[in-house]
Amino acid sequence: MLVFLFPSATEDTNGPTVEINSPVNIIYDSPTHLLTITASDNVAVDTIWYNWKGENVTYFSAYYISFDEGLNIINAWANDSAGNKGTTSVTFSIDTTDPIVEIETPVNTIYNNATQLLTISTSDNVAVDTIWYNWNGENFTYTSQDSVTFNEGLNTIHAWVNDSVGHLGTTSETFTIDTTVPIIEINSLVNSTYYFPTQLLNISASDDVAVDTIWYNWNNINVIYSSAHYITFTEGLKTIHVWANDSVGNIGTTPLTFTMDIIDLDLTFVTEWNTSFSGSGGSSSSNQIKLPLELGGIYNFTVNWGDGNNNRILSYNQPEITHTYASEGVYTIEIKGILIGWRFNGGGDKLKLLEIKEWGAMRLGNSGGYFNGCTNLNLTASDTLDLTGTTSLYRAFSGCQSLGATGIMNNWDVSRVTNMYYMFIGANSFNQDISNWDVSRVTNMGGMFYYAPSFNQDISNWEVSSVTSMSFMFHGASLFNQSIGKWNVSNVKQMDRMLAGTTSFNRPIGNWSVSRVTTMAYMFAYASIFNQSIDDWNVSSVTDMTNMFDKAYDFNQPIGNWDVSSVKIMTGLFSDASSFN
Repeated sequence: MLVFLFPSATEDTNGPTVEINSPVNIIYDSPTHLLTITASDNVAVDTIWYNWKGENVTYFSAYYISFDEGLNIINAWANDSAGNKGTTSVTFSIDTTDPIVEIETPVNTIYNNATQLLTISTSDNVAVDTIWYNWNGENFTYTSQDSVTFNEGLNTIHAWVNDSVGHLGTTSETFTIDTTVPIIEINSLVNSTYYFPTQLLNISASDDVAVDTIWYNWNNINVIYSSAHYITFTEGLKTIHVWANDSVGNIGTTPLTFTMDIIDLDLTFVTEWNTSFSGSGGSSSSNQIKLPLELGGIYNFTVNWGDGNNNRILSYNQPEITHTYASEGVYTIEIKGILIGWRFNGGGDKLKLLEIKEWGAMRLGNSGGYFNGCTNLNLTASDTLDLTGTTSLYRAFSGCQSLGATGIMNNWDVSRVTNMYYMFIGANSFNQDISNWDVSRVTNMGGMFYYAPSFNQDISNWEVSSVTSMSFMFHGASLFNQSIGKWNVSNVKQMDRMLAGTTSFNRPIGNWSVSRVTTMAYMFAYASIFNQSIDDWNVSSVTDMTNMFDKAYDFNQPIGNWDVSSVKIMTGLFSDASSFN
């Protein structure tokens, strides 16, 4: 038998091994890459193909492909002659774009709080690696929201982000921090005194950014301010509050306090002058009148010179304060408006002023010596002198020998006056009723009626408790004989020559509290009829009793209880006190 032996057949059941050598599973920063596929098989590889964008493509050899941005997947296959199939795939990313970075807060606006929340967001096709920002010249890594205190004014933040392939995204945000309030200026009014009721209100405001609204409160009503305008005020101390806000709500405020001291412009100061009465130092020519205005005075008045001429006076040294008439004579001068400050002080045209017929709205000022030396002045005005702003009446009518008794002075408000020193010294004819004067603030009455021989008015109710000096107060007031025994003189320290020469005075003053008096020199000298009990006086502080009762001819009262232990000078104490025993 013939037997044939054949080799046994080998069955191929394994598919080829396929590898995608490139690209690999990474992120690429460029789109074009070499596609390299290899396959091996136990027998023989027949075909290699791959799928790209949903299409199968036969692979013959390596070649370049431009891939899509983002995630890419390539599937590859190979089969052999037996029909076995092998497969593989690769996933990779193409990232050619920069990451996107956004500063969500703060935004491009104005903030009234310096501390703000910093919020940065990012996005990328693949993956964000690091976020950072720059503030005040320093880089900071950003991981989460954070509160940052920014600078006043304009601020800029720069932010960056990178991804795993080194692409860089950047952005910036500019914004403003405004924590300061607007600055307000009240240009007019100012902290001053105003004499006209209607005044201009002018307000300005400034801000680092922008002023939104300005408003003020007047009479408890808020008023929006848009431009300068006039307001009519009433008399007294006033306060206006002003506010301004800016676009982020910061509010500035300022108050203004001022005084409305309203002068009645309808009132007229009427005086009569004789130009020919010259001769005093500093007087004008015999056909001229010069108004006694002073440095520091306030003036805004119209003067009618009585000859058909008028001038507006705004300054104390304005040339027009001196007026020249066509001829010498007597002229009536009328003044309307603001006149604060009137002072001859013993000079100028003091002799030319004959009469004050109406006080009008004029005010003396506060320098003293207002009519000092006006020898020919007769005061006949029946209206009230406005003493607003006057605390000193020092030598107000000194030497006014013709002042007389016909004017009305009793209604003057002297309640703010503190100094009446030498007020009527040498006012020979003065004898006007001044009993209603409120002298409660006066501290100095020294020489007030010194050589005012006609004065004899009832001033018994005067409140003199603030007075410290009564030196020479009635010296030479030869007719004075009023009841002043109830005066509270407990604060008086000087009584020297107080009643010297009061040849008519003989009123009880034994209840006076004189415990603070230090000098009584010549106190009753020439008080020829004075003879009242003063034995209870506490004179323990007196150091000088020189000629205290000199020529007090009628005085003969016991004073044995006096404590004179402090007295240093008693020279002539009872000189020519012929009745004293």
